[in-house]
Amino acid sequence: NTATKSKAIQERGNLLVNEFEKARDSVLSKLYDAINDRFVELYRTLHKTDESSFSAILKPEKAGLTFLVNFFGKGHHPPHALHSEGHQDSRGICLYLALAEYLNSGVIDLIILDDVVMSVDSGHRHELCRMIAEKFPDKQFVITTHDRAWAGQLWYNGAVKPNYTFTFSNWTVEYGPCVNKSEDMWTTIQNDLACNNIHRAAHALRHGVEGFMR
Repeated sequence: NTATKSKAIQERGNLLVNEFEKARDSVLSKLYDAINDRFVELYRTLHKTDESSFSAILKPEKAGLTFLVNFFGKGHHPPHALHSEGHQDSRGICLYLALAEYLNSGVIDLIILDDVVMSVDSGHRHELCRMIAEKFPDKQFVITTHDRAWAGQLWYNGAVKPNYTFTFSNWTVEYGPCVNKSEDMWTTIQNDLACNNIHRAAHALRHGVEGFMR
């Protein structure tokens, strides 16, 4: 009868859901266990001056993720409970890098970062540059930003070579981007001086120094 058929359908549905959840939790648990130590290592590297004893708990919970982090020895709490926005953003970068490294190992050696440091302070931006250069020597990074100070930090800390940087001076739907090959500040100044363009050389020096000091 209809009741018997409905009960059988419900039991089969419950069985499918339970087996799916077991498989999902098994896969995700292995993933989180595999990246947890690397994630913690990257975050400690980035925040070695203020959170050298950082630890984290990553585990699946139903369709979501239980994500708890240590706050200066005060126990594990949700990231948004006690940490600043900058710390949360830098933690997100470290988690992304750990995931990208693990999931793409041997398949894709490219990592793309698109303006990821907007709320990260200057000191930790420097550490992020060093971390990229030191912890990911075999990865190719494509980093986009509209912040020239951040671009300067990437050069200064050796994460990106100046001759591998490009500036989009304009962009339209019809014609796409206008790309200029970025030059080292001193190259720009020397070229201007060679043309006796003292005013432009002075402007390049001032602009470059302001960016460096920021």
